[in-house]
Amino acid sequence: MTLVEPVVMQPLRREWVDVRAKCETLVPKILEESLKAAKAGKSGLNKRKASKPRAAFDRLLTEFVHRLAHIRILDPACGSGNFLFVAVQLLLDLEKEVVTYGAAYGVTQLPQVRPTQLLGIEINPFAQELAQVVIWIGYLQWMYHNGFHPPRDPVLDPMVTIENRDAILDLSNPAHPKEPEWPEADFIIGNPPFLGDKKMRRELGDHYVTTLRSLYANRLPGQSDLCCYWFEKGRQQIERGRCSRAGLLATQGIRGGANRVVLKKIKETGAKLPFVNDVIAMYYCLLDEKTSLSAKASIVFALLYFITPIDVIPDFILALGYTDDATVIASTILLLKSQLKTEHYEKAKASLEKE
Repeated sequence: MTLVEPVVMQPLRREWVDVRAKCETLVPKILEESLKAAKAGKSGLNKRKASKPRAAFDRLLTEFVHRLAHIRILDPACGSGNFLFVAVQLLLDLEKEVVTYGAAYGVTQLPQVRPTQLLGIEINPFAQELAQVVIWIGYLQWMYHNGFHPPRDPVLDPMVTIENRDAILDLSNPAHPKEPEWPEADFIIGNPPFLGDKKMRRELGDHYVTTLRSLYANRLPGQSDLCCYWFEKGRQQIERGRCSRAGLLATQGIRGGANRVVLKKIKETGAKLPFVNDVIAMYYCLLDEKTSLSAKASIVFALLYFITPIDVIPDFILALGYTDDATVIASTILLLKSQLKTEHYEKAKASLEKE
């Protein structure tokens, strides 16, 4: 919950709040047309001749349910599937909330979220098999306890999305080792294994560690702890547009020594996002005594939306992402044209350039 909630669920819940708000604006129009239809002796719920508000309402809910049913969540060090177990249940909870809301207004939907939306990479074959069972158990338990009929034939589909392989080093061709590709996903979560620099050779062997260091030499220092390679891969996925948000657990050790390089790279990647400079400029605008109270109120709202409670989580949880935040930031910037000054952007630039 500590990781899945802020990294995966909070952005999705913000999307749902937005969708629901749009639906609420349509409800009075739908009720008005239903009353008119009732007076004329027609059914207000006639879907064959749905009014524009009714069609728009149905479309908003259907599209969001479809969105939830196509969310892909990757745990690249999934172990026995604990994080993915939590993820599928929370996704189903949110989907049920949407379905229940729609049912109150005559929109019939069934749960569409499936375990096969969850992706995993695990090097231990026993843990990989166990993760598949754990995820299915979580799904079937949720269906049973929430009054839905789980699938019966077969009860468990094969989960080819949970892969048994090394997440950071591909030695399938020992003569030509390479960096493995991670599948594209909306979110990355996980608790990668931690091995300090001095323990890696003893636990993993000289050949493995030497090959790993060589493969990532231009991106990570040779003294980096093992978990840093997962952080670097997650950062790369976001930079390449193959993931929108990532959150990984680590010990406090990631903050010091050679490990800190990966944090610096994550910061640099975050600074490349098109609206980060605007966010920091808004912060300096908020501190400016010349900024009006109404503008400050807008900034506080936007910054709280952008930051979210993920930033008050202990600093051994690292997350990077954006997606729907950009819309709120862009809208606020338009409102603050006269308040955001060159000096605010200069301070933001200086802040981003600091070590």
